[in-house]
Amino acid sequence: MHDADEVRHPTARQIGRLYNLARLCALDHDATKALLQEQYQVASSKDLTMYQYEAFTAELQRHADTIARGRQLPPAAAHPRDGMYASAEHLREFAQGVKDFRRAWADDLTDDDVTVLAVILDKFRLYRSRDRKLSQAQLDEFLTSAGKFQLWVFRRACEIYLSSYTTKPERYFLGIMKNVVRDRNRELAAAQRDLLLV
Repeated sequence: MHDADEVRHPTARQIGRLYNLARLCALDHDATKALLQEQYQVASSKDLTMYQYEAFTAELQRHADTIARGRQLPPAAAHPRDGMYASAEHLREFAQGVKDFRRAWADDLTDDDVTVLAVILDKFRLYRSRDRKLSQAQLDEFLTSAGKFQLWVFRRACEIYLSSYTTKPERYFLGIMKNVVRDRNRELAAAQRDLLLV
């Protein structure tokens, strides 16, 4: 799919964060490692891709938040939506709906894709420093544009976007998607030229 050197892995600091979140969820080192092996077939947390790391830590954070609140109510109940997506929980629900109602990428979306989509959307929300909200129209517009690309392009763009540790708007993310396709087309053209020279 991608060259090995293109795949980014979490840093030591990020791995430390992963295990701190796991402890908040009452998971010891061995239990966390077993869960990673079961979900991602990796021998060590160092083998996770950034995409997998973001998905896994987002889930841990959700569980830790639920435990910290000491209740089992759906998190979105704490944030009335009022027609806008004003919290990470609302965006998680939207991302789940993308999968459930096949709004993009048909049946190919995995649970990890849903989690990472929610993380990306929340970064778009946080970019809006004035009100920290996204409208349904903004989400629909992004999904329509992103859905024109193949799922592997979305996944690669997520890896690149999440490796920057900053919040950037949707147009920035869509630009990454276009660049991923451009780079792949260049690679294919170069490979075809090499074949013709043989």
